[in-house]
Parts: sequence; structure tokens; C-alpha cells
Amino acid sequence: MESEIYKLLLAVSGTLIVFLLGIIGFFLQKHIKVIELLVTAVNSLNVTVKLLKNDQDNAATNCSSTHQVITSRLNAHSAKLQEHGIAITELKTRAELE
Repeated sequence: MESEIYKLLLAVSGTLIVFLLGIIGFFLQKHIKVIELLVTAVNSLNVTVKLLKNDQDNAATNCSSTHQVITSRLNAHSAKLQEHGIAITELKTRAELE
């Protein structure tokens, strides 16, 4: 009779162990899926950050070239203003002389 109890106890414990391993496997499978989704999201964010950094670097490069254009235009306008100032002064002196 004792061997029957041990066989029954072994069958119940084996079934319980298989059931618990199945539960653990189920949750591990869900955990692996979540980790794969997180890896995909992190990779996507890394690509987005690299694109934004590249855009920022390009904007900085374009900004410096734009500043050079603006500076040259301001210098040209300054020269024209000086010419006009001289011309206005000459006109004033002519008007005063006449």
C-alpha cells in the first residue's frame, strides 16, 4: 500500500511541477514579447534622435552661411548709406551756397 501512495504522490507532484513550469513559461513568453517591443521602441527613438541631431547640425551649418550673406548685405547697405550721407552733405552745401 505504501508504494501506491508514493506512486500517487509522485504523479501529483509531477503534474504540479509541469503545471507550474507551464505557468512560468507562459509569463516568460509574455515578458519576452514586451522586451522585444521595448527594443523596437528604443531603436526607433535612437533613429529619431540621430535624425534630429543631423538636422540640427545642418541647420547650424546653414545658419553660419546665412549669417555670412546677411553680413555682406549689411556691409553693402552701410557703404550705400555712407555714399548717400556724402551726397546729402554735398547737396546741403550747394543749397547753402546758392
